[in-house]
Amino acid sequence: DLEEEKTRLLAQFNAVKDRLKATSESSQNRRCRDEALITSLREDITRLQNQLSDANHRLSHLQSFRTSVARTLHLRDLPESDLLHRLQALCSAHQEFTLLSKRYETTSPVGDHPCPRFDDPIPPTPHCRPPNDVELTSVTMYEEHGRSSHK
Repeated sequence: DLEEEKTRLLAQFNAVKDRLKATSESSQNRRCRDEALITSLREDITRLQNQLSDANHRLSHLQSFRTSVARTLHLRDLPESDLLHRLQALCSAHQEFTLLSKRYETTSPVGDHPCPRFDDPIPPTPHCRPPNDVELTSVTMYEEHGRSSHK
């Protein structure tokens, strides 16, 4: 009977020992898994903090740009959407003006001839009426008077 009891107790002891070993391994595995999870979460927090810092830095630059644009356009109290709309309209008008002015840019029809000075005679064009003698006389008298008074 004692041998049976000893065998039964040894079996119970081995079962408890195996459960304890399994529990210990399970606990160790859980601890390793939890530590890995904590490390991963810490890395995520660090990455998110860096992203937040970068976003705040960009927001600061955008707010500074918004303030500069609003101050330049004298529109400090407008909401962002209205300010953006006005800035887009201004840019569009500037682009249209630039395209229009490029279309009407003229080069000298005589080639390398220097631009005429303000007092060089301008040849009459067929679409303009010829100047009156009165206008020519008054211009000539004005020029002669101006030249003699500056000597």
